[in-house]
This record gives sequence, C-alpha cells and structure tokens, in this order.
Amino acid sequence: VFMFSGQGSQYAKMGRGLYETEPVFRQECDRCWQLLEPHLKLDWLSLSDEQLQQTAIAQPALFVIEYALAKLWMSWGVRPTAAIGHSIGEYAAATLAGVFSLEDALMLVATRGRLMQEMPGGAMLSVNLPASEVTSLLAETGIPDLELAVNNAPSLSAISGTFEAVEKLENLLAAREIFCRRLHTSHGFHSQSMEGAIAPFTEAVKKVELNPPQMPFVSNVTGTWILPEEAIAPIYWARHLRQPVRFSDGMAELLKVPERVFLEVGPGRALATLARRQGGDRVILSSLPHPQDKRSDTELLANTLGQLWLKGVNIDWTNFSAEQHRVPLPTYPFERQRYWIEPTEIKTQIPTTVKTEKKADIGDWFYVPSWKREILPAADFTNQKLWLVFVDDSDFCADFCKKLSGVEVIRVKAGSQYEQIDRNFYAINPANREDYDSLFKEVCRGDKVVAIAHLWTLKKSASLAESQTLGFYSLLDIARAFGSLNGKNSLEINVISSQVQKVVGSEEVSPEKATVLGACQVLPQEFFKLNCRHIDVELSETQTDERHKLIDRLIIELTANSSSPIIAYRGGRRWVETFEPIKLEKVSGTKRLREKGVYLITGGMGGIGLAIAEYLASTVRAKLVLIGRSDFPPKSEWQGLLKTWETFLKGKGETNEAIAKIKQLQKLEELGAEVLIVKADVADKQQMQNAVNRVREQFGDIHGVIHAAGVVGKNDIQTKTIEAVEAVFAPKIKGTLVLAEIFKDSRLDFLVFWSSISSIIGGIGQIDYAAANAFLDKFASCQTDGFTMSVNWDIWKEVGMAANVKVPEEYRKRHEENLKQTIATKEGIEAFNRILNGDKLELNYCSQVAVSTIDFQLRIEQSRNLNASEVKHKIEHNGGSQSSHSRPHLGNAFVAPRNELEEKVAKIWEESIGIDKVGVYDNFFELGGHSLLATQVNSRLQEIMPVEVSMQDFLGAPTVAGICEKIEENQAGGDELNSQKIVAVSREAYRQLTISN
Repeated sequence: VFMFSGQGSQYAKMGRGLYETEPVFRQECDRCWQLLEPHLKLDWLSLSDEQLQQTAIAQPALFVIEYALAKLWMSWGVRPTAAIGHSIGEYAAATLAGVFSLEDALMLVATRGRLMQEMPGGAMLSVNLPASEVTSLLAETGIPDLELAVNNAPSLSAISGTFEAVEKLENLLAAREIFCRRLHTSHGFHSQSMEGAIAPFTEAVKKVELNPPQMPFVSNVTGTWILPEEAIAPIYWARHLRQPVRFSDGMAELLKVPERVFLEVGPGRALATLARRQGGDRVILSSLPHPQDKRSDTELLANTLGQLWLKGVNIDWTNFSAEQHRVPLPTYPFERQRYWIEPTEIKTQIPTTVKTEKKADIGDWFYVPSWKREILPAADFTNQKLWLVFVDDSDFCADFCKKLSGVEVIRVKAGSQYEQIDRNFYAINPANREDYDSLFKEVCRGDKVVAIAHLWTLKKSASLAESQTLGFYSLLDIARAFGSLNGKNSLEINVISSQVQKVVGSEEVSPEKATVLGACQVLPQEFFKLNCRHIDVELSETQTDERHKLIDRLIIELTANSSSPIIAYRGGRRWVETFEPIKLEKVSGTKRLREKGVYLITGGMGGIGLAIAEYLASTVRAKLVLIGRSDFPPKSEWQGLLKTWETFLKGKGETNEAIAKIKQLQKLEELGAEVLIVKADVADKQQMQNAVNRVREQFGDIHGVIHAAGVVGKNDIQTKTIEAVEAVFAPKIKGTLVLAEIFKDSRLDFLVFWSSISSIIGGIGQIDYAAANAFLDKFASCQTDGFTMSVNWDIWKEVGMAANVKVPEEYRKRHEENLKQTIATKEGIEAFNRILNGDKLELNYCSQVAVSTIDFQLRIEQSRNLNASEVKHKIEHNGGSQSSHSRPHLGNAFVAPRNELEEKVAKIWEESIGIDKVGVYDNFFELGGHSLLATQVNSRLQEIMPVEVSMQDFLGAPTVAGICEKIEENQAGGDELNSQKIVAVSREAYRQLTISN
C-alpha cells in the first residue's frame, strides 16, 4: 500500500539526493516542473524552507516529489495494490489510479494551493483525543469558529479555527491538563475558513477529464474505499479540501488485511508514525529521510528496498541496477585483512549482565570515544508530563520555555532563597538542599511524570565552586528531593549543557561542567523510576534563527522515546557517544620515555603508583618522584624498621603495610632508579609547588607526570555529604587544576590522568567518583601541548581498591570469580606501556582511551539498562529461598508478634532471612540481614501494605515493631495513603566493581 504524505512533511532539498542519482526520479521531476510552468514559475531545486511554508508552493512541490518517487518505486517492480493519501497526498494516489492525467493533476494542485492560501488565516491545534471526544468537547465549550479538521489516529486529532478561537481552546485544555500542541500552519485547513475556495475550485475541476479509478484507494472524505462515482464528481474534490481528513478511519480499513505492507511515498516519516499507532507490528516503511535524519536519500531508499525484499515483495533487480557497471578489482591484496561478516546470533532474550569473558589478547582491551550521527527520534506527546525548567536569564532559556507550549511548565531560577514569584515561576538557592525539598513538595502533586530540563550549565560559571553548585550538586539535590517524596511520580532529568563535549574537534571545552556526566550515569542506578540524560549544545547568542532551530530540535528530543543518554548537537546534527575498539599491539621501544628521565607520580605511594614506579625503574632506570599525603618513614629508618619486623613480627605471621612498601622502594633502587618521596596534598597548590621546586633542585626538569591520586566514593546518594564529595573531588579535580597551573610553562613529554571506567558506566555509591573522573576525561581533551591522555581503567585486582574490598560472605565466591576477569598488575603495566609508547596513529589524535578486559560497548549498554528498578526486580525474584534456622542469641528477649500487622512483617523477615521465628524487637541486622536484603524486604512489604517505609526509616528503626509503627504513621498521613516512594539503592548492595583506585 502506497501512503502519500500531506502538507507539513515538506522540507528544503527533499529528494535532492535521488534527483542527483536516480534517472527515473529526475526525469519525472523535470517533466512535472515543465508542466507546472504555466501555473508557477519557480526554481524548484532551490526552494527554501520559508518558501515551502507557503501553501501555494508546498502542495505542488509535495505532489511532484510523491509522484516521481512512486514512479521510481514502480520502475523497480514495487507496484501498489492500493493507496491512501493524507489531504493533498490523495491527489498523487488518484493520479496513479488514473482519475487525473498528470497535466490535469498538476494544474489542480497548483490551483488548490493558490486558492487555499488566499483564504483567511487561522490556526490548528493537535490534541491527544479521539475524534468523537473532540466533537463533544467543542460542543461543550461553545467556543465559536472551531471544527474537527483531522482524525490522524485513534487518540490523535487536529482542530482548526480562527487565531482567537484556537487560543481560547488552548488555554482551556491546558487548565484541564489535556495535552495539546499548536501546529505550524498559516491557515485553519479543512474548516469553514476554506469555504471561499470551494466554488472556484469546483469550476476548475469541471474543466478536466475525470476517470473511474483503475486502482483502489481510500478516501479522506469517507474514511473507506472511494467509489467510482465519487472519484469522477467535481463536488467530491471540492468537499475534499473542506471536510475533515479521516486518515485514521482509512488506516483501519486498510489494516483489515493482515498481509498488507505499507510504504510511505513522500518526504519524512509522518504517515509511517501515524500508521504504527494503529498497525502495531505491521510492516510500515518510509522512502525518504526525515530532515534531521543523518542518512542520505539513497541510503534510506536502498535500506527500504531491502526490507521490502525481505518481506516478499518481488524486486525488478535488472532495472534497479541498470545504471551500474562492473568495476575491475586489483588482483593482489596489498594488506591481507579479513572482512567477512559473521552472522549475528539471534537471541530471544537480552542478557541482563555482561558476559564476563576476559579477552585473552591484551591488545583487544582498548577503546576510544567516538561520535556517530543519528536521526532525531519522532516526538511523542502522548504522555502528560509536568515540566520543570531550571532557567537562567538568557534569551535561550526564555525562548526554550516559550516553545514548550501546550504543556504545563514551571520555571525555576537560581536566587538567594526559596520564593514563589508567580503561579508557575519559582526561585531557589541552589546551594540550599532544603529549597529543593520545598520546591518538589509544592509542585509535584498527583501522579504525573515529572520531566526536568536543566539549563543551569549552559553558561560558563564564574568559578569551579559555582559550576558544581549549579551543575553536579543541583542534580544530586534534585534526585534527593524527589526521592524523599511519598508520590507516584517518576522523574526524567534532561541536562542541557554547553562546552562539555568535544565532538567535531574544534570546540572549546569547560571540564568543570563535565561532573554532570557522572551524575547522569549514576542517578538512574540508585533511584527507582528515575532516568537521566545529558545533551550538549553549541550556543549562538547572536544568530536568532539558529537558536530557534536548535530549541525546536531539543523539544523533539526531550519528548521522544530515546535510549541514548549522552547526546550532542553540532551544526544542526544529532550525535550520540559510542566507544570504538582499537587494537594496540605489543611495543618494543620506549617512545615517550627517557633513560634516567624524571617522572612525578601523584598517589605514588599507593599500590598502583608503586606498580607504575617499578615499571619506570625497570624500563629506563628513572628518577622517580612519589607524591603522597601520608607520612612515611625517612630512608634512614628503613633498615631499623625491617630488622624489628624480621625479629619480632615476621614469625607471628604479622603483616605491615609500611614494611611492604619499604621493600618495594628498595627494589626500585635495585633496578637502578633514584627515588624521592614527598609528602604533599596534590589539591594544595602551595604544597605541590614546594614539592616541584624540591624535585627540580634535586633532579632537574620533570619530563612526565602521571596523576594517579584518588579517593574512592562512599555511601549512596541519599546519605552522601558535601564533605564526602569534596574529599573525592579534591585530588581528581583540584589536583588536576593545581598540576596544570604548575606545569603550564613546562613542555612535558607526557601527562597521563589515571581515570576510571566509572565515568562512562557509573557505579552504585560512586556518583562523586564517576563525576571526578569525567572531569579528568574532559580536561585531557582541552590540552594541546605534548601527549596528554586520560585512561579509563578497568579493575586492577591485585592493587588498588579491589585488592582489599570487603564483601558479604554470601557473595565472596562470586566476587572472586569476577576478579578473575579483571586486570592483573603485570597486565595493567603492559597495557599502560602500549598506550604510552605505542605507534598507533589514532592515539595521536585522541586524549582518552578506555581499558576493559571484556567487550566495552556491551558493558556500556548493559550498565545503562541496569537501572535501580531492574536491581529491585532481581532482588525480589532471587529472595525467599533461604533454608530456615533457629533464632540466634541476641541481647534482647524474644517477644512474639502481638497483632496482625506485626505477624505479617515478621513472616516476611523470617522468609527473607531464613529464621524460624523473629521477635518484634529483634534487630534486622543482628539477625543476619543486610542492606541488599532490606531492599527485598521493603519490596515485599509494598505488595501487601498500602504504604511504604523508606530505606532511611528502615535503617533508623530496623525492628518489626519499629517498622510497624512507621507503617501506622504513614497510614495516618491522609493524602499519602496508597503512595509509593522512590528509594535509593543501598550502598552496601553487592555490585560489579567499576573503579581502579
């Protein structure tokens, strides 16, 4: 079935790619344009978007493209058995069916467009209601000059009327919380405003010969198959421009035959999108790309042709390849490489965990960031949302809010204190967490989806602190405020920033803003019913048109169902981040290392720092500067300490961290290195300047810096303090800025940042650590002098955090199995050597490389899919299987449950922990419970109780009596009855490790 598009789908240069490459399409376009000359003299190849907004031009232009496209399809053997058109699209269907000659059809569409453009102006409103409800609504409101104009889908209609009438209806629908959207039209088509065109158009139709259709097509006027007597009646075509478009009824008629394949013949995918609303899993394809689609005309058309062939459509391959010729290939493969495409295994189920198969070849562990163009998804306005837009005073934010017409929008600006400025405008102090709580308690009522457009990181901040307050901390406080609500809402956070991503290579990057990337990765992993994505844009304050176009694309982006969490817009193009594998072979030389070179390592006294030091000592007998914050015994005391340990402690099996480090340091000297240990906080500029001055006095110029200092994050988001976050930020962010300032006039051979894959895949409890590493990644991208690289490391199992991590006993075996797939110290050093000294050309143009022992792109995708709701689901379906054992000895006497509520709660505890009886004053954790199990218990309580106890309340009173008391308090809360609360996933829950320090 051919589906011919209607007005509104046109855009400048539509079909240009086919005109340049497909002779049949070009010949038909030229023929049509020649026939149109008596009616319209235009340069059809150079029409602008502004010209195509004129109905007199848009309708003939659409007809020509659709007719030529249909002829191209038919030349390839794709012939319609039926057709449907949307408004002006029905003329293309009727012409192919033989009702009009081509010359007459072109005259009629030109006349029709001219007459309709001459009619009084008006407006159209799209509303998410069935046609029957629209009719009732219009009768009920009593607003004059309004009519149902289009029935596009079972729950999608359009209303036409005068500007004043449409505005009144728009306000009324907004008050009733019925979604509506103003369409970009100059007239109220298919309404009484078109009455003046009926008589002259009827006379025009009477002048042409009308023939009974030779191919069945569906009528827009009746919503069913057109009758021969209708097709040849001039009054039918006059009614056609005045009566409502019954496209939804027409699709319902066509869908009665299950075998039908639907092909949109025209620009874009508007009809395909509408058809899918009714067609479900039916085959529905498009011919030309949407204007924001990155694919070329020929690429999309060829793909559609392939899809048609797969669905059993017979293709005339001879005509398809008529213009193609054989090309002789060279007989010798100059560089033997295998490019055979292995068939993809079809799986019926997507795996929920990464396949932990460690790649044997270290050369296959490396991945570099890349950006690929993707089309802008179709907007979905079916879901009613409450929009919170965090704005500044820029024109961009003002225009953005204006464009969000037809939805409930609440603006939030940064101020000195919490204040409601007017009904939909608030100010909050972004540094005050309580202001966020007040805001969300005030505006988040009912069960609407809350969608946030966070625009506070569009401008460049005055300081690092301000940048974090308006960015990272703002997102934390938004999530925490939302999580503390006892509501049924879900939350979508859309962070729109500028200068965060380097996509095309020439952008200026502000790395201090990049911490929001870490927040966007981790927030969905810790909070139920929360999604987050980041969109980076380029702002043009001077070019108003460009700003408006960008905002239009963003509005579509924010209302579309997109699975991409990291997006960027550049020059009107939409880009999504991906990571491409890069093969790094073993290297023999030391390209960037000097014999006896001077190398400074921050975090040098840690496990990884010492491993790097040993590599440099064994490779080039380096002069090593190991920076650490802690005191370490001077070299003069080493022998005495070693002797004491050998004499008194070694035989008792005692271990001592300082002794182990002394032995490592002595090994470095045995390898020919000179070692200087300096106590300094890398985040303290004065301390670091003193340290560097001391190095220069003792060793001379510093040749390379490895910034490996880091502090691991603790606690989940709900319990994380500013002090805890700043402790993580200090070495990674402030430390990097300190190093940059100190070495700004030095030409280093290399500067390597020891980052983590947490900045890319997140990690529960690691929002600050992921954010800090994201800063490192973007800071590296700003550097232009020398070799600067941020390395996103996988787990090092023998040194660093993973070596000493504590896990619950029941997960110890799994933890040990996971560690087998991580990086051994020897392997990590080899990987580092390949990055630092390799000859791979791509690394010369890249500032970031990820190291993962397993497929990284799969790991990224699954980390994004594994949100808090899925963690909860797994917990719920893995519990309740423990064997029962007797109650352990506790400090309190056993008190049996005293009422029905306590009995229900106690039973859940007994089944979950595996205790044969639980007293009402028994502590959950003393019974053997843990936080992961507490989440399961909370989920089971939700199934049988009308209210939920938050994890914070659970931890505060972890007894049956305490929980029951909290349930009774919440039940007495009135409005909060039957409510559900968003709960943060526990920090103690066992998870795959994602950090290296």
